[in-house]
Amino acid sequence: MLDRSSSAFLLASLLAACTPGEAALGQDEMSGRRTSPRSRKITVDPSEIVSGDPPKDGIPAIDEPRFVSVRAADRFLDGNEPLAVVRRNGQTRAYPIQILIWHEIVNDVVGGDPVTVTYCPLCNTTLAFDRRFEGRLLDFGTTGRLRHSDMVMYDRQTETWWQQATGEGIVSELAGKQLTFIPAPVMRWSDVKQQLPGDDGAYRDQETGSLWNFAGVATECELVGTQLREVPHGHHFWFAWAVFRPKTKVWGI
Repeated sequence: MLDRSSSAFLLASLLAACTPGEAALGQDEMSGRRTSPRSRKITVDPSEIVSGDPPKDGIPAIDEPRFVSVRAADRFLDGNEPLAVVRRNGQTRAYPIQILIWHEIVNDVVGGDPVTVTYCPLCNTTLAFDRRFEGRLLDFGTTGRLRHSDMVMYDRQTETWWQQATGEGIVSELAGKQLTFIPAPVMRWSDVKQQLPGDDGAYRDQETGSLWNFAGVATECELVGTQLREVPHGHHFWFAWAVFRPKTKVWGI
């Protein structure tokens, strides 16, 4: 395990225990009680929520991620391998998509901030959220459900179901509430481990001539050492973006 002040890389995990789920939305999977959908707050059409086949926690979230050195990661990551990168308060952690595809959710702490890093293979949505919510600390698992092909998560504290693509609560106590996105850009391994020095992926701004890498850090000239503010974004498949944001305007260049 390695957790340097600058970076660390996710290798594996302790598997979460799997519990059986039910196919019908009317089954309260968390408590085992039979309920009617009307007895729980639901902000979406219940018919849109379907089984993804695995039961609740059948795709186990990672709760205690283990990390390895750059040298060790080089043994299983090639240069073009995609990773989700989270930077908080001077610490950087990178989560290989090849691991996220099997677990979909990582509950972690980066730079002192509790975060959850999520990935839905069906939608190619790699998104991270702040786990602090209205004075509570949440951690997340998989419900085994999909809505518009996108993963439906749940938090273990309130049993609320959350839409991964939007971060919106859709069923139970926190339905209608919104999680806070944090930046988690997807970058290739060769760029992550080198932090994009030199001309590899770097660019200069016209105003000061400073050289910037894809991490948003100026590496040369007037603004050297400056960090640009990261903006949360994703690399969604188009259908996964359009179905949740149908009023999006598309501009051609």
